[in-house]
Amino acid sequence: MGRKKLTFENAMESLEEIVRQMESGDMPLNELIDKYNEGMKLSSFCLAELDRAEETINTEIKIDTHNKIVETKLNLEGE
Repeated sequence: MGRKKLTFENAMESLEEIVRQMESGDMPLNELIDKYNEGMKLSSFCLAELDRAEETINTEIKIDTHNKIVETKLNLEGE
């Protein structure tokens, strides 16, 4: 059976579990380092997903008079 596609929610759940495991204090150093590296990869994935979502939310999509899609970045700074 193939692996499920990683989602933001799955990655966050995995990160929370890694933090719980690391905070328990019952982990050998080499396993702790492995969990840290896994957590950093998941964290990077989550940040990229948040950036992608923010970009999507900050884009206004309209249809012009020639029935073409026009994307415009919204300027939300300073609101």
